[in-house]
Amino acid sequence: MNDTTRRPDHYPFVLGLVTGTFVGAGLATWLAPRVSEKYRQASTRVAEVVDDLTEQGQDVRDDIAGRSPGGARGGTWRARS
Repeated sequence: MNDTTRRPDHYPFVLGLVTGTFVGAGLATWLAPRVSEKYRQASTRVAEVVDDLTEQGQDVRDDIAGRSPGGARGGTWRARS
């Protein structure tokens, strides 16, 4: 009972692996400039929003400091920690 079964060849798998590698590298090279440009645009937009929020926060802080007893620097008012 020495029945040997033929094992399938691994060539289709290796060929698919190599083909997928080249297709993936080609797509990455083709799409990379578009992705980096979108990242740059998103980064600029986020920076603008952060600047606007910072400015609004500073305005609120200055408004509160102007109303507090003694002003922003010399009063007895202290922020909670």
